[in-house]
Amino acid sequence: MAVSTVWPQFLAARADLAETAVLADCQPLACRNTALTHANRHALAGRLARLEDGLAGGDRLALYVRHRLEEQHRATAAFLARHAPELTP
Repeated sequence: MAVSTVWPQFLAARADLAETAVLADCQPLACRNTALTHANRHALAGRLARLEDGLAGGDRLALYVRHRLEEQHRATAAFLARHAPELTP
């Protein structure tokens, strides 16, 4: 098949993909389209507590592992802060 006939088909396929979600690219903690339930917040708060427990180990963690856990902790804490439930007066 010639390149000139494949390229338009490829571009058409890419245009179709641009309008759909690509789950492999999903980043839940960076998503702006978030709807959290009480159970979701509770699970994320539990994850945050487990990250804090893991980080409490201090020097027992390899530097890279500690760095990754700290990144996950920051991202999770920021996400929960951004999506805190609004208090009604």
